[in-house]
Amino acid sequence: MLQTKLEYYRQHYLTREIRQVEDHLINFSSNDYLNISKHEEVRAALIEGVKLYGFGSGSSPLISGYYAPTRLFEMTFAQILKMEEAMFFNSGYHANIGVLQALNMPIVMDKLCHASIIDGARLSNNKFYRYQHNDLRHAEKLLQERPKSILISERIFSMEGNIIDTEKLLFLAKEYNSTFIVDDAHGFGILKNNIESDLIIIPLGKALGGVGAIVAGSKLLIDYLRQFTRSYIYSTALPPAICCANLAALQVMQKETWRLKKLKSLIKFFNFKANVAGLQLISQDLTPIRSIVINDAKRAKQLENLLYNQGFFVKAIVKPTVQTSRIRISLCTNHSEDDVIKLIKALA
Repeated sequence: MLQTKLEYYRQHYLTREIRQVEDHLINFSSNDYLNISKHEEVRAALIEGVKLYGFGSGSSPLISGYYAPTRLFEMTFAQILKMEEAMFFNSGYHANIGVLQALNMPIVMDKLCHASIIDGARLSNNKFYRYQHNDLRHAEKLLQERPKSILISERIFSMEGNIIDTEKLLFLAKEYNSTFIVDDAHGFGILKNNIESDLIIIPLGKALGGVGAIVAGSKLLIDYLRQFTRSYIYSTALPPAICCANLAALQVMQKETWRLKKLKSLIKFFNFKANVAGLQLISQDLTPIRSIVINDAKRAKQLENLLYNQGFFVKAIVKPTVQTSRIRISLCTNHSEDDVIKLIKALA
């Protein structure tokens, strides 16, 4: 049975290949949008953290794996997001599956929400319902039929690159007495921190260039999640040195504002050049995620290999991750306009 399924994937060009990232390739697949992960201050903070606390945390957060840098990082994020409290998870996947499982309520979600949100809904022991992507009328219809649910959406969708109007979703959540959750994985550090919601979930491996995830909300909600979130309670905590590095990355993001300005300029440049070249972008929104529709898994995989041979690290995204095959491009601060021109020439 295992061999049969693998063979089906190979025959239909659905197999995910592991490629080793190499320095000679121009990487257009990284989510390190502001190129902070390699910053000298972040490296130094990680090294100093290891010197102070060693490697490894020793236990889960509620046993003996919770340290001063972790608390400082949580408090700092709560302040930035204007929330009462925050908690630090090992990953965005841990956060999404844990929060939805712990709250144990019916769930209404955007159809294109990340796999971790879908898996969290499955673990919640409650029914979940998916509205057509960014279709507020459909979302409202589902909420009308089941008020007092969880309404959850990403702010920037990871495979589309489009921005969702969270204010309109908040209005629907309030109208139907529902708990509103926003996954801001790809929005934090790129868009303004002006989300109003009951909970914000921020995986930190994108613009921050870090590790782990933050969940922020009211003190009541966070106190509850600390007691009933299985992915938090039963996982060994990340090393405190990671929080030292995350704090340093946050400081770099706040003071080196040129990084975001350059990135946004590069996004506008890419959109212009892509449109001139006749490439079919899924979204024109000013986000680092620039997906190009291919529609055929075989062609998408062939294009990935072609780009690789021309010096570009770019991944094809196919089923089941997405329903429409595509090339997903991530723009980062370390790219140049010349890099973009060369990539679009190869694509066109």
